[in-house]
Amino acid sequence: MVMAKRTERTTRTKPAKRPATIRAAAARIPKVASAKLPEARPPANRAEKSAERRAAIVEAAMDEFIARGYAATRLDDVAKRAGVAKGTLYLYFKDKETMFEELIRTALVPLISRMTALPTITGPVRDAVEGFAETFIREVVSTRRGDIIRLIVSEGPRFPAIADFYFREVVS
Repeated sequence: MVMAKRTERTTRTKPAKRPATIRAAAARIPKVASAKLPEARPPANRAEKSAERRAAIVEAAMDEFIARGYAATRLDDVAKRAGVAKGTLYLYFKDKETMFEELIRTALVPLISRMTALPTITGPVRDAVEGFAETFIREVVSTRRGDIIRLIVSEGPRFPAIADFYFREVVS
């Protein structure tokens, strides 16, 4: 048995014409060309997204703490700068103090670990001290890490908990 191919006839209706005033107004509106989107990365897994969000929050916290000081920094401002809801901050940090501690932990502790692992001194001691001073200036004084240390020194007397944390984690 041979089956015949069935064709359907579609009917098109013409759209109603717009009044001349609407057509004229539409003609004056400039056309917007869409920009080419950059090539998208493959979607990250949940852990990577979480780590990126946490890093963005710490970066925003650093900006806010440096700009306003510890006492005047509000979690609302940190959340706004990080582009997250305020409640998201509490998924990662208990309060402002733990956020500041994480900032110290991520910005200063690795640097101090690198600086304390000094190579053996083979030449004059003066060269070793100058090398350490150059590294300190390059890695601390001329970066935002220096701003964090200045913040701890200036706000430490009013907030002894952050000064104690800095002493435990960085100095000792």
